[in-house]
This record gives sequence, structure tokens and C-alpha cells, in this order.
Amino acid sequence: MTTWFLALPVIAAGFAAARLALRRSGRTALWWMVAADAVLLVAATVVLTLALGGGSAQAATTAAQDRAPAPPP
Repeated sequence: MTTWFLALPVIAAGFAAARLALRRSGRTALWWMVAADAVLLVAATVVLTLALGGGSAQAATTAAQDRAPAPPP
């Protein structure tokens, strides 16, 4: 929840900047926002593809225990 409180001013500033840009530039700002949305969509698709296609993961501690030498008798 703390993350949302920290991100809230950034979200509000982005909203205010987008609103101001749309008022001043109109169509040009709209095209820039659509382009930014397209870039974010492609990035999210790449991340999702990497996350789903990563295969099984193994914990590092398990691998480290397998390589550790056996204790003396």
C-alpha cells in the first residue's frame, strides 16, 4: 500500500501533464499519447511472454546445497 501512496503524486502529475498537453496541442498530443500507449503495450507483451515462457525455476539455496561438500564423519 505504501507503493501506491508513493506513486500517487507521479500519477497525478502525469494526468495533469497529459491534460495540459491535450489542451495546448490537441491532435499532436493525442498522437504522442497513442504512440506511448502502443510502446507500453509492446513492452507489456514482451514481459508477459518472458514470464510465461521462462520454464521452471529452481531456488538458488537448493542449488548451493547440492554443491556443498559433505560434512566429515
